[in-house]
Amino acid sequence: MFKYQVIFFLVVISTTGGKETDITNETGGRAVQNDDENWVDTWEAPKIIKDGFPYYISGHDDDGRPILVMEWGHWDFRSIVEKGGENVEHLAKHFDQIIQRINTGFFTRNINDTDDYTNGEMTVIVDMDGLSLRQIMLPKNIRFLLENVTKIEKCFAKITYGYIINLSTVGWQLISLFKPYLGKFLERMEMYGTNSQHWKPKLFKRLPPSQLHPVYGGSEGFRPVEVYG
Repeated sequence: MFKYQVIFFLVVISTTGGKETDITNETGGRAVQNDDENWVDTWEAPKIIKDGFPYYISGHDDDGRPILVMEWGHWDFRSIVEKGGENVEHLAKHFDQIIQRINTGFFTRNINDTDDYTNGEMTVIVDMDGLSLRQIMLPKNIRFLLENVTKIEKCFAKITYGYIINLSTVGWQLISLFKPYLGKFLERMEMYGTNSQHWKPKLFKRLPPSQLHPVYGGSEGFRPVEVYG
């Protein structure tokens, strides 16, 4: 663990210059300006972004809120950021679209045929399984993550509660770095390590197993309500 902490500290220092991080667009991660007011519903990311950074609505909790699952640990940000080019902007816009969809109640509108009694609120599962040290070894990738992952703070009011699971040593270090920019969001999240025998019962207290993928202790034959990507 000490080795990881030293490496992480050196990368962050090289990224921020030893000062409190100023989240800028040095990575070229500024989202494309959107003249179309309906872009949140209509824009489609390029195939490389959709395939590499999917998310899905797993089902609904006991109160009818959509369960949004994002497998951040398997999202290979570095493969996009390292190459640069327009796909970095597309990935940033992909994040903007997720945030705006949460804020505008898109997932509730898009799924329920009946009236929405949840006021657009939802629950979130952020799965960090698969996150590797490689993702934090590139300073400009850390800058991109700070600029874009922390956008989720903008929609914390629509997230009633949620879970961040499978946090490894690297994952906890990232959380520590992001905490100053994700304070309100993290207040609504329960965070757990990689021991699924510990966090699965926590999920079951509020989420029906029938609404979860088997990897989270859900039922065999599970099918997500909607997959984006």
